[in-house]
Amino acid sequence: MNPSLTRGCLTAALAALPLVANAYRVGTPDTYTDLLWAVSTNVGGLSGCTELQVDATGDLLTSSKLTIYGALNCPFQQSGSYGVVGSAYFGADGSYNMTLLIGSSTSLECIRWPGLSGSCTFSDTSGRTLGGAFLAFR
Repeated sequence: MNPSLTRGCLTAALAALPLVANAYRVGTPDTYTDLLWAVSTNVGGLSGCTELQVDATGDLLTSSKLTIYGALNCPFQQSGSYGVVGSAYFGADGSYNMTLLIGSSTSLECIRWPGLSGSCTFSDTSGRTLGGAFLAFR
């Protein structure tokens, strides 16, 4: 290829870069603290867990996704609380969807809630369903 043609194409591409870069919008994430859900479940080992308390971080102006971290509080169990980490997003239909890893061996999946409360499923790390739960946003 002709060196001056290559240089001309590279110059044109670099000149257009700021225009392309402006097409992407990057915002500043916000943190929503102390989000609380009352938890109701009869899953063995988790039935004493009554509250999910988390913080969520995300940029809801430019994205529908949140990173979640906090605790599943179990005041009626000797083990106390379990750390949780996961993510959530708002679907195109307006539904709320959340998936959390609880401790090191359990996951909680809450899919297509019409609001911020609804039914969820507890599973172990191999994907075996342990049982259900209902979370009510406070």
